[in-house]
Amino acid sequence: VLTKVRELDHLIQEAGKLLTSLTNYASVAITPAMTQIAIRQFEIIAVDKMNFVIVVVTDSGTVKNKMVRTVAEVSKDEAELLTYVLNQTLTGLPLSSITAERLTALLAPVAEYIAELIAELSDQKVYLDGASKLLRFPEYRDTKKAQTLLDYMEDDRKHLLPATRKIDGIQFFIGPENGENPLSETSAIYAKYDIGKIGQGAIGIVGPTRMDYAKLSAQLSRFAKGLNKLIAETFLDEKDGNH
Repeated sequence: VLTKVRELDHLIQEAGKLLTSLTNYASVAITPAMTQIAIRQFEIIAVDKMNFVIVVVTDSGTVKNKMVRTVAEVSKDEAELLTYVLNQTLTGLPLSSITAERLTALLAPVAEYIAELIAELSDQKVYLDGASKLLRFPEYRDTKKAQTLLDYMEDDRKHLLPATRKIDGIQFFIGPENGENPLSETSAIYAKYDIGKIGQGAIGIVGPTRMDYAKLSAQLSRFAKGLNKLIAETFLDEKDGNH
């Protein structure tokens, strides 16, 4: 079809020449604006993390491509996501209806929403339960000290995220390992759980530094294994899990 487009161009050019020879006047021959042609397919091909080839195929069969360089590194997955968005939103529309303003109007909110979604889904939520249980330990009989600790834990649950963020098996954070804050006089034990390819989370307990680490870590380990099993059976498809 690309050949046909070129043939049409040539034909219009020749028609102009013929008109000149017939009339002895200057002729103007204008090819049709292909505004009713639509884009059939987009393809974004990664050359490396900052260079991509954008391929556009029209429904007339014309194939156009351009090498572009991004201002920041873009992963293959991100390029595929953009390809999907473009193919879902801009194919099948007459080219005359796709203006720069409309492109910006459409793609900017799409990009913004995807960025918001990524932030929301990747943001770890932290749930705290039973903080008042700590008050039964002699270490927290000092009301002011206890209140400072409880307020710190409740104020921003993110304070309870393990320092490493990445738990491997069972991990201990004893006293000052929790940082320079009210948690520095407590200990925490964390165990990881898996949600297949979606990622990993952690469950843990917080208590006084003199707690029975061996007993509690064994209990937590068993609990984490049970939680993993429950997640695998009720939440994950076979293909998502680590089977």
